[in-house]
Amino acid sequence: MSFFISCSKEELEPDPIDSQSNGDFNYSINGAAFQKADSAVYFALNTTVYAYKNGASTSFEINLSALTPSTYYISSATGNQFIYTTNNVDYSGSSGNFIISSNTNNKLAGTFSCALSGGTFTSATGNFSDLPRR
Repeated sequence: MSFFISCSKEELEPDPIDSQSNGDFNYSINGAAFQKADSAVYFALNTTVYAYKNGASTSFEINLSALTPSTYYISSATGNQFIYTTNNVDYSGSSGNFIISSNTNNKLAGTFSCALSGGTFTSATGNFSDLPRR
């Protein structure tokens, strides 16, 4: 006796994500000249923005409650977290905001201004555009 079991395989439509773009993430620390990150992306699933300069020696990790256009206040009370890391030292955002002005076609754009705690660096400001979704 032979049995054949078959199930139809549903084809999933690929996510329309631009894998070629590195985004545009510009930042200033302590009011110094603006620098451009080498790459920046956002992850929709965990509502996090990442930016990197010189590999991982300088990085930004911004954890937000959502990724819709809005102003996200950085504080332990809101759960929105801003972390700037350089030379293996983390500087946490103690106040400020991360503003998403648009989220269209899987690209984020906006600005940020944040007070930092944890050491020598006390502020981070910047802007971002065309951050691709990953």
